[in-house]
Amino acid sequence: MNRSLTLGADVGGTYVKYVLGDGDEPGRWTGEVPSDPASPAVTLARLAARVAGLLPAGSRVGAAGLACAGIVDVRAGRLGRAPNLLGWEGADLAGSLRAAFPGAVIALANDVNAALAGEARFGAGGAGGRAAATWSCSPWAPASAAR
Repeated sequence: MNRSLTLGADVGGTYVKYVLGDGDEPGRWTGEVPSDPASPAVTLARLAARVAGLLPAGSRVGAAGLACAGIVDVRAGRLGRAPNLLGWEGADLAGSLRAAFPGAVIALANDVNAALAGEARFGAGGAGGRAAATWSCSPWAPASAAR
């Protein structure tokens, strides 16, 4: 049997929090691994090693989603400006995620967009015609934006 599991990971400046499961047990395994502020490849290799230790026999990661703070270019698979991951700016997140989880379908998102999508689909908000929004005041905004 080749059971395909889904991995979701939220990258923070100090830790990556993850959830691993499938349709029967969507949140079966959860945990965190330290993030490397200079290298997404190192961070995702740590995550892959941890997840490999959790996989039941005959299982694999069939899909992996990664959420990061900052400007995530989902088409190019790259992270732009990232206030808490300065060493990751410009990094090829898609390539690092594919290397860490070969053969898995991958998805990238800004962390807030991922949270809103998850809440709309699975949370108390449900999908029934409700709207969700965020508002942010960033200390990293360019000086010209403050005028």
